[in-house]
Amino acid sequence: MKLFIATDPEHLQRGIPLEEDDKLLQMACWQRDIHAQVFAWNDPLVHWEEADAILIRSTWRYHHALSEFLVWVQKVAQTRSLWNPAEVIRWNSHKGYLQELAQAGFKTIPTVWFKQGTAVDIDQTLAKIFTHWKHIVIKPTTSSNAHATVLTDDPAIARQHLEDILHQRDAMIQPYLQIVQEEGEHSLIFIEGNYAHAFRKKASLALDPIGEVPIEASEEEKETACALLAHVAQRFALRIEDLLFARVDLIRIGQDFCIMELELIEPRLRLDIHHYQALNRLAQSIEERLNHLRQSSHLNEIRNNSQEREALRRREEKQVVMLNNR
Repeated sequence: MKLFIATDPEHLQRGIPLEEDDKLLQMACWQRDIHAQVFAWNDPLVHWEEADAILIRSTWRYHHALSEFLVWVQKVAQTRSLWNPAEVIRWNSHKGYLQELAQAGFKTIPTVWFKQGTAVDIDQTLAKIFTHWKHIVIKPTTSSNAHATVLTDDPAIARQHLEDILHQRDAMIQPYLQIVQEEGEHSLIFIEGNYAHAFRKKASLALDPIGEVPIEASEEEKETACALLAHVAQRFALRIEDLLFARVDLIRIGQDFCIMELELIEPRLRLDIHHYQALNRLAQSIEERLNHLRQSSHLNEIRNNSQEREALRRREEKQVVMLNNR
C-alpha cells in the first residue's frame, strides 16, 4: 500500500528536518507495511496518481499560494482519496467559517470582518472598535502560525496593517483576550471523530510563561468539540468518521468555551504525547482506510472483468445467430 504525505517545500529544502508529527507518522506507517513517502505539495515532479491515497499534513505555508494550493487539492482529489476531503479543505482555508459557525449557534470570539474590495470607512470602523476593545488582533482570513497577525492598541498601526492586508485578501479583527496568555487555548485532537488527547496551545502574540503542555480536556470541552465536528460533517453530507483528523481550539470566556479555530487541513497534532496513543490510532485508521480502498478496487476489478466477460459472451452469441441465419 502506498501513501503520499504532503508537506511544505520548506521541510524538504536546505536540510530542514521533517516536522516531528510527519516523521513519527511515516515510521508508524512503515511498521504497518504502508509505503509512506513525504513530498512537497507543489513539487511538479511528483506523480500523485501513483499513490493509493494522499494525506495532507504540514503544508503550513499554503496560504502564500492559496489559489495554487486549492487547485492542487481539487486535482489530486479527482483521482485519489484525499484526507481530509477536498470540499472540507476549501471551506476551512478561509476563517470566514467562524462566522458561519457563529450563525449556526456556536460560541466564537467576537469578530469584525473586512472583505477585500468592499468600500469601508476604515478610520470610522476602527474608532468604533477601539471604544469596545482596548487591544485588538488584526489578521488575514487565510493564514497560519500567526502570519501577518498584529496585536496593537494604536489606531494608526491598526489602520496601516489593515490596509496592507486588504490589498491582498480579506481581513478580520478580534479583541485581544488576556486569558489566552494566562490560561491558553485548549487544543482537542480527534481521529475519525473520536477524542484522542488535548494540549495547551502556546500563545503566539505575547510572552507565554507556561508554554505548550499536555492537558486533559473537560467533558464540556469534549461535548462542544464533538458537536462542532458533527455539524461540519452534516454540512458536507459526511459521516463524522470521514474526517480523518481534526483539531478544535477552544478558549474559556466566563463559563463558556468558545471556538478559536477549527483545524481540518494541516493542524499540528502533537502525536508524541500520551505515549503515542493518537499516533497509533491515526496509523491504524490509515491502514484500515487503505485496506478498504484496496478491497474496493479489487471488487471493482472483478465487477469490470465480469461485465467484460458478459459483453464478450453476448457478442459471441450474436455472431452465432448471424451465422445460423445465413
